[in-house]
Amino acid sequence: MFSLPTVTEEGKSDDNPIVLHQTTKLEFDCLLEYFYFGYIRILTADGLKSSLVLSPHRLKSDYAPDNAAWVAIFSISSRLLFDDVQAAAIRELTKRINKIDPIVLVALLSNETTVTELRVQAYMKLVERKETLSVQEAQRLPLLDTVTILRSREAYYSGDNWNGNPHRSMMPDEARQCFKYPARSVVKRELELALTGTTGTYGCCYSWYCI
Repeated sequence: MFSLPTVTEEGKSDDNPIVLHQTTKLEFDCLLEYFYFGYIRILTADGLKSSLVLSPHRLKSDYAPDNAAWVAIFSISSRLLFDDVQAAAIRELTKRINKIDPIVLVALLSNETTVTELRVQAYMKLVERKETLSVQEAQRLPLLDTVTILRSREAYYSGDNWNGNPHRSMMPDEARQCFKYPARSVVKRELELALTGTTGTYGCCYSWYCI
């Protein structure tokens, strides 16, 4: 469709539709419902720009996407570069973080080039839990995310994860926990290293935090 300068008949008939590659019917349906029922367009003060905002006056008062719908909305809006929609989906997914499979979120966010709060929280759920990644879970994730999660878990649960105190060997277990780096610091550090393609050690780069 977007190839130039060739002329295409794509989209001019039902027999030759515009193909949205890697887009499911569910994603497209959820996006259309979101545009038709969830939003109205509001002009800014200068009248030249407009932005989409969630409104109590939207066309369908009982419009309430479930978790699966918000996942679909985020996925397609990221792919089609609908920034306003993507931002709204991130806000909703962040509110629902405890009700959504973190593997789904990590996979969705795998193409992000920044360390977002939603990505950190999804990682934290996988780092802080008792069980490590299963083979089935790892198969659902890109290699970089799998390695970064495992590195984060190794750093978080390592005996050196309260590194820096010269008297650590004499501390009781309860006191040692007060010098343990929080999962958030570990995850953010490992994500930054992964996204920049650099390597690092655990040491004093993390903030002290008593958990």
